[in-house]
Amino acid sequence: MRSLWIAVLLFNVFHAIGSESTIIALSNFDSEIQHDGLPDGFTAFGLVDAKGVTTNRSFSSPNSAYVMINFSATGFGAGLVRKPLSEPLDIRGATLSIDVMTTEDLSANLGHIAFRLVDADGTIMRSSNVDMYAPNESFTTFTQPAYELDYADERGSIPGLDFEKIVSYGVLIMNRRDLKKVVTYYLDNLAIVMNKEESKEENKED
Repeated sequence: MRSLWIAVLLFNVFHAIGSESTIIALSNFDSEIQHDGLPDGFTAFGLVDAKGVTTNRSFSSPNSAYVMINFSATGFGAGLVRKPLSEPLDIRGATLSIDVMTTEDLSANLGHIAFRLVDADGTIMRSSNVDMYAPNESFTTFTQPAYELDYADERGSIPGLDFEKIVSYGVLIMNRRDLKKVVTYYLDNLAIVMNKEESKEENKED
């Protein structure tokens, strides 16, 4: 059965990104039992009312991660990101992807889900406000090429984001001032995917 879940996941990721793709990193939470608290290998920041891994909602069975946020109590929102990796990732030419659903339809609200990347020298970049995503009550896939993350949350010791030395990745759920309610977000299949065609072009340039 697990091989079927993986096959379904690969189909959906490749359909969203392109069939000629390779997964560099994937967090689908499926190896964990249902529990409250942080998913394995992740950390959270901001004001999170509840968090955990659940079987109640998932894009690819059996699990997804969830975070509950009371937007009337936080001016920022929250982040769910991978703890620093033991080996940096080379994500040149890659695309980030995540499947998201919420307990309320927020598609008419401002986009407020952003990707976040951290490199080895401490530079932190995220999706700019115009590129953020507004989810709804069904699972939908949010994707963005890594090079489009151009908003500097924190500048490291070396200017710019080093895509050859990425040590953390994740998502931010930000308060854009138009949400004043409690919302639960279900997050599945946080992935970094390399499109083979883009990789070929980079090799040509090298």
